[in-house]
Amino acid sequence: MPRVTLGRVEKSLVWAMACLGLLSSCSQSVFPMRDPGAVEQTKVLPRVLPTPGVEIRGTAWSAAVPSQPLDSQTTIPWNNVDRISAVLDPNNATPAALASMRAEDLVLAHSSLAGAVANVGVRLVTILPDDYRIEITLAAPLASGRYALALCFGGAAPNQQVVFAVVQGDGNADGFANIGDVLMTRSLLGQGEYDLRHDIDGSGTMDSSDWEDARSEVGSTSLTLIEQPVPSCP
Repeated sequence: MPRVTLGRVEKSLVWAMACLGLLSSCSQSVFPMRDPGAVEQTKVLPRVLPTPGVEIRGTAWSAAVPSQPLDSQTTIPWNNVDRISAVLDPNNATPAALASMRAEDLVLAHSSLAGAVANVGVRLVTILPDDYRIEITLAAPLASGRYALALCFGGAAPNQQVVFAVVQGDGNADGFANIGDVLMTRSLLGQGEYDLRHDIDGSGTMDSSDWEDARSEVGSTSLTLIEQPVPSCP
């Protein structure tokens, strides 16, 4: 019996007949069957809430120097920090409450060797309620001492509060501005190494001005002699 060779057209006809059930069934992988009752569901991703926390920086800092997270256990060593960015806990603040916030609802208390200040001057407050974020620009850089930043809307007691300390020139974060900080800054300069905590002015480079700034702060602040301020809401 002579061999029959099917051309492209004949093969297509055979495949079509198979799909119509006239021959053996065709592959489901070519035209997968859909359940007419099936409904496609669009996946809705939940909004990712920001992580509560506080960052600080100076408006005079180099753009190459990132904002630094505020750690209540570590001192701030820079001498020109005048901007605070706070992301609030969504469990304690709603966008509606933030949108109705007033500048006076932010209280930044400060205590130093010279005494206590109930509210440090704030020049500008920018509120981004959908991101639970507050941007604070101070009238002057943070001086050395202890601080308490409180959010005071909706009641006499602070809704949220964060405490921190500034010791300008405290590169090694021991709570004192002393000769050890000066020697470390000098050593880093001699080795050509960079350490942000010893870049006292946040310029993005370490030079003689950082060493001079550290030296000028020696003995100026001792946190052990300063009490933690307690902010009072208006």
